[in-house]
Amino acid sequence: MFIIRTIVTVIVSGAIAAGSILSPPDKYIALTFDDGPRPEVLLGENGLLDVLDGHSAKATFFFMGWLLADEKGSAYAAAKDAHQRGHEIENHTYGHGAFRAMSDRYGEEWIFNDIEKASARIEALTGRRPTIVRPPEWSIWEDMRMKLEARGYRVATKSTTGVFEPLITEDVDTEDYHLYEEPLDEAAKQKRLYDLVLQKIERRERRGAYGHILVFHELSMSREAMVALIPELRKKGYGFVTLDDYLKTLESARLRTPSRYVGDMLRAWLWK
Repeated sequence: MFIIRTIVTVIVSGAIAAGSILSPPDKYIALTFDDGPRPEVLLGENGLLDVLDGHSAKATFFFMGWLLADEKGSAYAAAKDAHQRGHEIENHTYGHGAFRAMSDRYGEEWIFNDIEKASARIEALTGRRPTIVRPPEWSIWEDMRMKLEARGYRVATKSTTGVFEPLITEDVDTEDYHLYEEPLDEAAKQKRLYDLVLQKIERRERRGAYGHILVFHELSMSREAMVALIPELRKKGYGFVTLDDYLKTLESARLRTPSRYVGDMLRAWLWK
């Protein structure tokens, strides 16, 4: 069964790549940042929010609810500042527990409660209920995704052993958290991250994709990499939008072709 799933997934990926991908001049990037809010990264001189403002780029932040629990704390203030500057705030759960591990330990209802608890904190901050949830460590499976969608959430993920996600809406893992742990100085880490992101985008372009959901984390090296990455990607013709606007752009461009619907049906069969 695994071999059949793999073969069909490759076929579906090719069909989707042929029929439902942004192309020049419609080139967009959704910058997303996980595991915040981290005031030491977001705020201050040359903080990430100032860097984004300086390049007129909007981003999407996937915040953890527990960091928003103290409304008088610096993390809450940083999150509020991000919202007031026009960035999108979405759900990275309350406690950042990997879904599979939490489901095995506490049951699926624990996951739903954890997500809703985070949504309540975010809605109190922004006045808007989050509509997108990114599972910690991309720990997700098809049945869980369908249950979250039934609750009104879109799941931001990448193709894993548990789910299939089309190329154009798949999370692009920048691997910044791996680079962060390498025994290199800060400048070397930033350069490695810069090069890796450009390489991933070039590979995706060769597959016909000109839209990318880039996943970073609130790390100092990722903040500094933005200073060079954003201008370089702009030179390549990319515009920067929030994740919600990115997804709306796909819909308005009518990129969900019949091949996309075939992909959805096959995905449901493959991963049920």
